[in-house]
Amino acid sequence: MSAHTSTRVFRAAAPIAFGLWLSLAFCPTVFAADGAQAAAAAKEAAAKLQAYLRDLEKSKGQPDYSKPPASEYLKRIFDADTLAALPPPKAEDLVWLFDWTEAVGHTFPAMVMFGAEDQSDAGWRVALARNMRRNHDSFINAMASGLRLCARTANAEASFINSMPPDEKREGLALMVLQQPFRLKTKPRVSPAADDRLRRARQGHRLRRLPPHA
Repeated sequence: MSAHTSTRVFRAAAPIAFGLWLSLAFCPTVFAADGAQAAAAAKEAAAKLQAYLRDLEKSKGQPDYSKPPASEYLKRIFDADTLAALPPPKAEDLVWLFDWTEAVGHTFPAMVMFGAEDQSDAGWRVALARNMRRNHDSFINAMASGLRLCARTANAEASFINSMPPDEKREGLALMVLQQPFRLKTKPRVSPAADDRLRRARQGHRLRRLPPHA
């Protein structure tokens, strides 16, 4: 290739390369958003935050969610930026959405119950009032992100149910209730055939069922 041709190619490619660099620099979450990766990070951060809170309880300390390490844990657990950058939810997203919602479901009670003297209703109310007063902004942000995650999970569940044959959707919906971390006291009764349908669907979409409620 002649020097003249090389110069022409460089002049044509330079604006494209510069535009791509700007896109990556100013919109990183659009390119990096990965639900499964974010869910795995949330699960790991939730375990670390719970250990952090247990250590503070033993030492009679108080959490500061505005500073590391707690702020970094919450950023990964309630990753609103990645959640907002994800494409529309699909049925197969449930495999990692259940992991993410489980991480959130473990984190928020740990924040609420921090320092509770006992597990009674009275102890829960006192701890909630005290912790909300001390960490109001962190609690509000966590609840907002948690609600957005629940909404996305509900949409993915709807996609999963809609992918089922019409005569199986009702029982499929009942079975989906059993997937939730917070289960109803009275579980829906479903037929063995419908249960087999969800089992096969989990294999197809790689869905994992949560452990039975104790």
